[in-house]
Amino acid sequence: MIFFRRKEKPVKKAAKEAEKQYRKISDMLSKGKFEEAYNESIEVYKSLKSFPQSEIDECPEAINCILSYLYRLCALARLLKKFDECINWGSEYFNEIKRVYAKRGLSESEIAKRLGKTI
Repeated sequence: MIFFRRKEKPVKKAAKEAEKQYRKISDMLSKGKFEEAYNESIEVYKSLKSFPQSEIDECPEAINCILSYLYRLCALARLLKKFDECINWGSEYFNEIKRVYAKRGLSESEIAKRLGKTI
């Protein structure tokens, strides 16, 4: 019997590459290259978000990478004193989390409770 290996979906391949880049960016941070790490993080995030949302939703690795990058972008923007960008990345982070929770069937009030907000 012959078995064929299923071809990996492009979004999953991109997520694996983003995970590798995440470690590379961590090295940049340890060397104090904050601006370079910030710019590289933006590029990787944009490449992940270039896929259709339906494909991203079917790939847990991509969702995890996107959330990790949004969190890192928010933190780096704050560190670099780019406060407006920090607010934007933070807002995008929470919107993404809300979207993921809603996709899993949680109600608006359940999502708010998990995020520590009141409606």
